[in-house]
Amino acid sequence: MGRSVFVFCLFFYLFVIQANATIYFIHANDPKYLELSFFNPEPQGGDTIYIDSDRSTAITFIGLTGDQNHPIVIMNYKGQVIIDDPDEWSALLFKNCAFVKLSGAGDDQTHYGFKLSAKYSGVNIGTQSTNFEIAFIEVDHKGFAGIQVKDDYGGDPPDPLPEFRELVIHDCLVQNVTEGMYLGETKSPGLEFRYVRIFNNVIRNTGREGIQIANMVEDVQIYNNVIVNSGTDFLAGQGNNLQIGDNSVADIFNNIFSGAYQFGIIVFGMGHINITSNYIENSQGIFVDNRLFTDLYSSIDIRGNYFVNMMNESVIINYNEINFVNVSDNFYQGELRFYRSNCSECTNTTLANNINTTLSIFDFEFDDEGNFTSGTGNPPEYDGFGSVATQLFTFNSWPEFDQLTDLYVNQGDIFELVIACYTHDNDELEIQFTQLPDFVTVVPLENGKVKLIVDAQNQPVAIYNVLASAQDKSHQVKVIAPFKVVVRKADNHSPEILIDKEFYFQSLSKNSINFTIEDLDEDELSVEMEGEQDFIHLLKGLKNAYQLVVEAEYWDTGTYTLNIKADDGYAGTHEIELAIHISPKELLPGVVLYRYNFGGPELYGLPINWTAGNELLYPVTEQNLQNTGSYAWKGTNETNAPDSLFGPYSYLKSDTQNVDFNFPCEPNEYLISLYFTKSQLDYDSFGESKIQVFAEGNLMSNVVLGETLISKAYAVNFKVVLKDSVLNLILVPKQNFVKINGLQISVALPMDFEESSELPRAFPNPFHDDFYIVNTAADPLMEWSLYNSAGKLLKSEKLSEEFLPLRLLSIDGLQQGYYFLRMKTQNKFRVQKVVCY
Repeated sequence: MGRSVFVFCLFFYLFVIQANATIYFIHANDPKYLELSFFNPEPQGGDTIYIDSDRSTAITFIGLTGDQNHPIVIMNYKGQVIIDDPDEWSALLFKNCAFVKLSGAGDDQTHYGFKLSAKYSGVNIGTQSTNFEIAFIEVDHKGFAGIQVKDDYGGDPPDPLPEFRELVIHDCLVQNVTEGMYLGETKSPGLEFRYVRIFNNVIRNTGREGIQIANMVEDVQIYNNVIVNSGTDFLAGQGNNLQIGDNSVADIFNNIFSGAYQFGIIVFGMGHINITSNYIENSQGIFVDNRLFTDLYSSIDIRGNYFVNMMNESVIINYNEINFVNVSDNFYQGELRFYRSNCSECTNTTLANNINTTLSIFDFEFDDEGNFTSGTGNPPEYDGFGSVATQLFTFNSWPEFDQLTDLYVNQGDIFELVIACYTHDNDELEIQFTQLPDFVTVVPLENGKVKLIVDAQNQPVAIYNVLASAQDKSHQVKVIAPFKVVVRKADNHSPEILIDKEFYFQSLSKNSINFTIEDLDEDELSVEMEGEQDFIHLLKGLKNAYQLVVEAEYWDTGTYTLNIKADDGYAGTHEIELAIHISPKELLPGVVLYRYNFGGPELYGLPINWTAGNELLYPVTEQNLQNTGSYAWKGTNETNAPDSLFGPYSYLKSDTQNVDFNFPCEPNEYLISLYFTKSQLDYDSFGESKIQVFAEGNLMSNVVLGETLISKAYAVNFKVVLKDSVLNLILVPKQNFVKINGLQISVALPMDFEESSELPRAFPNPFHDDFYIVNTAADPLMEWSLYNSAGKLLKSEKLSEEFLPLRLLSIDGLQQGYYFLRMKTQNKFRVQKVVCY
């Protein structure tokens, strides 16, 4: 490491270095991994770390921490720093760092002071980092991400939720990567971002999205960016200029979105989304939908945008049936429909003053360094679009209600309640109420506080749904929260849940528990369940009838505790705790352990359903799968799988990587069934596909998906003897990529039993009412048992040791289908599949 130098006052472009700050230098031969112990003394807020322009290898910073007013600044020194390190995951990686400013403004000769390339990402910020600014960085490489900021929790983050505060990315160039900016984990909930500014960036020629964000929940602005030519990998669902993911809010303005395989903007956010004054061309326009997180009382506003050369039948497509969607004052051209929805009866959308007119094409270009320049002949309405001179920015704390709860008052009483709202930056707030009953008086107190006086002396029993809104007057940000004003009888009865406290089931089975809830006042009930598992669901029936559906998978064994709570709306509640015990199912021959519909939804089946392939659950692991969706299919299907398993889409890999599965299983012999088909589109585009299938390290099959399998269901079956606890299955692409439609794993029927003529057998097979067990060996038949296809024992019989060469079995009430007959002699046993017609 170079020596440390103390300075009093140094000025650089955009930065002022604090007096008495320490300056550090990182040279070409310094280590790649820099913990705090590398520096002497440890960097503090206001210090600056320079990276020499002769540095070419990646750097990982660990534990750098400045403070709110004095970040640690990392800059280039004496020219552009070019890091090209294909052996490292990221060119610049930050772990457990906070209050850091990374800038390529270290000299006035180079616009982008850092040019970065590595195996995966240019800049990568994670591992519980927060408070970062990234500026004047160029990323141009074949790795996956340009700039990545996220921690991965797989949808199961700790409580309380971790936060990343104050993320700023501006004046950066990202090009020729797969994902331009990958900001926030795509699964929700996750690490939550607050106070985000993304502006003045150029992102072009990306395989997938230019920018995608997720789990960004407060004060997010994306503006004055230029995103060009997104989705060059041509992957369905991943070819958009900008994606607003689940659990996200955003103000999106003054951007240029030019050229995308799919949409200019795709929105899955929760609401509080404003898309205003953007130029969008050569794409499919804007797509709006919702995901897991939705703020029911916030809106998605699309106003004042310009749409040129839309490559779709509609400019805006809305599949969001929850948020208010307001679309107004937009301009578009061409003979196409402006707005399309998947819901003809929805009332959550307003359309106003959207004008079809002739629009000018935005004239802009990039210089040799990738800098954006707007043409001189653009109309004035495009002024301020795209990257502009460096801008100052501020953050704004949104209003929050302090423990807003339902208000209960007995008939004949008078009750008072103080409602408080605040912001972290102490802005002036205005509190208002919608649908507040007239017997409630609002008394203003101080900023962010009001008092409600409820006079229920002459009011009937009733529940009033009220909306409280708090608006930040300086920034016009409004949040809305619901609560109830409840007038109730003083002798209100609580509901009673009538259900047993313990239940016993087996894994790999479908079961239901029916129960009722009584309420003497016949109030409308709200019923909730805590402790819900992926395989346990609460369903509502008629009146006060309810049902618990329990569909335990192979690994869902153990005791599960559930809490069911019934609320009558008048503060009368009843809560019970019940236990569901799941014991392991005996793995008899024919029992199905796993079923997956790759690329499609869950499909009904017996004895277990076909699980949606994008819902591979722990502890099943997989690698290198991408979901593309699935719909109805028509073709020739002689397999035992449902038609809709086959298409037209399936799990798809765009390159030549293997697809690797690991299934927890007990040591046993298993039958593996893989299901394939070939679509006409795939065949026309790629031709024949060849896949090698390995199980437990052994080559089991060479699969050829050619012209003869177009619209034909095809099953590959083989047996595997498993000696440990994990069944490994690998699909290796030998020609084109791997596509697989479905998979089933079941316990195999023992081959050696079937081939022996000295073991007992059932005939005729198939049978109708009666059938026989024939035993030609001098080994007496001692016992037989009949199981259905789900492994449930239907009937069994123990016999004497007397030699019985022929035994008549008459079993009433069997439905059509297949069963398993287990026949045990004194020394051996055999399991035979029998079919009732």
